[in-house]
Amino acid sequence: MQPTPLKERLQRGDVCTGTFLLFLAGADVAEYFAGAGFDYLFLDMEHGSFDLSRIRETIVVARAAGVAPIVRVSEVRYEL
Repeated sequence: MQPTPLKERLQRGDVCTGTFLLFLAGADVAEYFAGAGFDYLFLDMEHGSFDLSRIRETIVVARAAGVAPIVRVSEVRYEL
């Protein structure tokens, strides 16, 4: 069974839980928070210490686990 997407749950008024990641990222982190029942992960590339490969890995695993990844990019550039 696929989990209900975050946007639909928010529109229904459901309470959704997530966390702000500033220094932790990667497959293991995404799996941990998915297992804890989190609905979203907010990945901060603006003030955090992430590189693109680590962010990509986190996004792929989070989406596969049904957790919505939200990314704040460091600057307005097409490739980000």
